[in-house]
Amino acid sequence: MRAILLCLLALLLASCSPSKPEAPTSDTLALTPQEDDSWIADFTFAEPASEWVFVRSRGDYRTDTWTALSENTSLIREDGFDRIRLTAPAKL
Repeated sequence: MRAILLCLLALLLASCSPSKPEAPTSDTLALTPQEDDSWIADFTFAEPASEWVFVRSRGDYRTDTWTALSENTSLIREDGFDRIRLTAPAKL
């Protein structure tokens, strides 16, 4: 009986071994506060794209107050929507 329990325990422990983490399957946003009371937003997207549109755009506040930090990235307002546009598709 003890041998059976030890075998079951060994199988249970073997099934709990760590595995490689999976790649993100959805878009993520990490916000980091800065010492000057500003914030850095780090967007990571699941699929490469060359543009993302903010569907809720109330005026020019994003383009007036946000700055794109990546060289191939621009923040623009077009057709009443704020957009992050890249020169080539990327996940950022």
